Amino acid sequence: MKRPRQPSKNQACTYCADGRGTTKDHVPPKSFFPKLDNKTVPITVPCCDECHAQTSGTDGTLRNIIVGIKESERHPDVHAELSVKMERALGDPRELKRVLELMQTVELVSPSGIYVGTDWAFNLQGSPVDHFAERIMRALLRHEFGQPFFEGVFGWHPVSEPLPDLIYAGFATVGKARIVHRVFSYGVIGFRDSDEAWAVAQFYGGFEMFIRAKKAHGQSAEASIPISV
Repeated sequence: MKRPRQPSKNQACTYCADGRGTTKDHVPPKSFFPKLDNKTVPITVPCCDECHAQTSGTDGTLRNIIVGIKESERHPDVHAELSVKMERALGDPRELKRVLELMQTVELVSPSGIYVGTDWAFNLQGSPVDHFAERIMRALLRHEFGQPFFEGVFGWHPVSEPLPDLIYAGFATVGKARIVHRVFSYGVIGFRDSDEAWAVAQFYGGFEMFIRAKKAHGQSAEASIPISV
């Protein structure tokens, strides 16, 4: 099977305007996977050392968040290996603090609309998850379409119900879709004749992110854009 090429210093960084591709970034991070076999070809994109240091610093926390949500906990790789890694990581007080800072209380309501109490849940709408959604989108656009860095705004939303296979078939027809490993699959539509691009990324067979990118024309690249699914 074809292996990803090593980055060239002549390539531009995927995540910033000025850096060179002196290293490579794995998307999703290698820590998201169990032990990989030779049949799995991970996505790698050129990345500068500064951006790589910033992204790799949050890889473990992002893995712990996504592994810890209910949509992921039933996945066999989470049960067999990744939940153990998460529990070991949370034994570090610094990592435990980072994860707890992203939690909030939520109201529990029965299917008939009856309030049944409160529970703890992750607040996924915020840093570092927002930055992760942008990282996923930029990497998929670079990997599939050769899209260089662009000034843009990004929005994302968790998909409340698993998307049907028909949606992924649509992404494959209009753009690209791929199962990288049983823990990660995606569909992505590039900019084509529009200033918007779309992607859906699925982790552990349950948790899905619907991501939108919009090229910025005279607006701040730090802004966010609303997205509804």
